[in-house]
Amino acid sequence: MHSSTSTSRARPHGQYTPSPPPPPRTRSQTRSEKCHVPTRRREQCVQPRQAWLLLVLLPLLLVSVLLWLERGSGQEGVQGLEGHAQPAGAGRGAGNSFLGPGTSQPASAGGFTERATKPRYSVEFECYSEDEIEEQLANLLAAYRGFYLEPDEAEPPRPRDPDAARRSRHIFKSTFRDQLNSAEDEEFLLQEEEEDVLDVFMTWVRARQIPSGVRKDTFESLSECLEHVANWKLETAPFTKRILLSVTTRLGSLVTAQLPVGGLDCIDERDLDNMHDVFEEMAQLDLA
Repeated sequence: MHSSTSTSRARPHGQYTPSPPPPPRTRSQTRSEKCHVPTRRREQCVQPRQAWLLLVLLPLLLVSVLLWLERGSGQEGVQGLEGHAQPAGAGRGAGNSFLGPGTSQPASAGGFTERATKPRYSVEFECYSEDEIEEQLANLLAAYRGFYLEPDEAEPPRPRDPDAARRSRHIFKSTFRDQLNSAEDEEFLLQEEEEDVLDVFMTWVRARQIPSGVRKDTFESLSECLEHVANWKLETAPFTKRILLSVTTRLGSLVTAQLPVGGLDCIDERDLDNMHDVFEEMAQLDLA
């Protein structure tokens, strides 16, 4: 019998035959393989990252809620306090009130139920500067001399207003009462040159040592505050530009009133004496 012959040749022993190359991959297969492997890794990182975000955002959310609640309670306290305050002069006739509309400004100044520990009565003064005083005195002197002196042909004519002249003379005598206390003392107002008279005025002003800027003093009692005002007006009343009164109530509210002071001719003894009545009217807002 004849043995069947194989169609393939026998592979020699020890000879290496290379395997056929793999088929080429398409672009979609390559992309899917690239995306498939990191997906599990991303799933493993998502949970720690979400937990970290929760740890950061949760305290911030709690703080925001607490601030919102605290702000709402504070506004309710302010509204409740202002609801009990009444404007100055309440229950009186409009003509008897020294504090006109808009001059009294009640406001919250601290705790709502605690009693005030700071001094209760305050007065704040602001004087005119030296340049402002000189300008006002020059205008008053021009009005005074323009009426009593004959016009000079070499100078431009001035208005001759008798009311302005009388008002200027009154201000001169009230401002410089120690220097112009007789008719003879007033003669130099017309006899000397206008510039020289103004220089004398400013010399008297500088001798008074008018304080510059704003000065504020606080007191625990109304009597002490009014005594301070009385000492102040002896020297600086004609040169006061602004007067601000304030009362701190026992509940911590602050009530202020600014007296109308406009110039050297807008303040006198009578206006300053009204401070006592203004303070008493403001003190009525002291809700014990």
